[in-house]
Amino acid sequence: MATKTKISTSRTTLASQLSRKFIGHDVNLQRLQADQRRTVFKALKKLEAKLVNKIAQHVGAETFTLERNRALLRETRKVIQTAYDDIAQDHAEMLVDMGAFELEATAKVVNRNLGVDLFAVGVPRTVVESMLSENTVFGAPLQSYWAQQSASLQAKFAVEMRAGVFAGETTGQLIQRVRGTKKNQFQDGLMQTTRRGAEVVVRTSAQSILNDARMAVFQANADVIDGVQAQATLDDRTSDICMARSGFAWTLDGDPMPGTDTDETFPGPPPWHPNCRTTLMPVVKSVGDIIGDKSIDTQIRKEVEKLPKATQASMTGQVAGHLTYEEWLRDQSKAVQLSVLGPGRLALWEKGDISLRDLIDQRGNPLTLKELQKL
Repeated sequence: MATKTKISTSRTTLASQLSRKFIGHDVNLQRLQADQRRTVFKALKKLEAKLVNKIAQHVGAETFTLERNRALLRETRKVIQTAYDDIAQDHAEMLVDMGAFELEATAKVVNRNLGVDLFAVGVPRTVVESMLSENTVFGAPLQSYWAQQSASLQAKFAVEMRAGVFAGETTGQLIQRVRGTKKNQFQDGLMQTTRRGAEVVVRTSAQSILNDARMAVFQANADVIDGVQAQATLDDRTSDICMARSGFAWTLDGDPMPGTDTDETFPGPPPWHPNCRTTLMPVVKSVGDIIGDKSIDTQIRKEVEKLPKATQASMTGQVAGHLTYEEWLRDQSKAVQLSVLGPGRLALWEKGDISLRDLIDQRGNPLTLKELQKL
């Protein structure tokens, strides 16, 4: 892939201003995803407790016969399936709410930054509901992924129980196969593997809904934008493919835009790989192109003509330059830094004791949808 042309990071251009606004918005969206992961993990923790309870009931101090093992596996299959059915339903509802929020938020980021309703065409919630039915993770529908996770856990649980029983393990040892050992901070149990798989699907499906929602807004307001630009989270966890595409921009027809040195056609909205964090932002048309385009709504053109000269001068139609997450965060007020990191991690970050990896993860300071809406 060709090397990107270096682009000015001047804050005077609208593109650079929007880049900073979208980074700040994306940071809060990552905190929202952290809250979604926390919700799913709570459900998996409850499932773990039920499995442990079933083991204790069927093993106990009695002889663990083949029939008792069959009864254990039969009952736990139902427990696992019910738990994952509930997780799938709750997760789907969370994604629809997140996508519907993003439909409004995307337009607000642009309109509030300009001071006029440049993005005047709204997108209904039903569009997000339609997106969910098409939302895929690793090429499979989201609903089927949770069903696969359920079946996988059932199979692995059966294998672990049979292996433990064959080895003559105690009830406590069988439970450790599920929960993990305190010595290894419970990272070596069957449920930890399950949580890692769930985390991947929550992250990846959320990025898919978010970027699809943004694209819907961009396409609905295609008359005032030239295209879309990839904005990667630049840190030590960023994948090679996202680093390579960071800053690339494409027209809404999928062709490369001037300003980024690539001949690659638009690969579709991120995620471009599991756990992808790259998002899209709009490349707004220049003020001259908007005012001179008679096909654009007359009211929008009049509003743009009324903008201050400095704002008009910033609307160059250019793509944004590169800006890392940490550069953005250091440029924010103390209040914003505190909101993003929380007091403990902020103190560590200011001392240089934690890395970008720790900052981006957002496990320590999640954000609910209601809290995000207030922001």
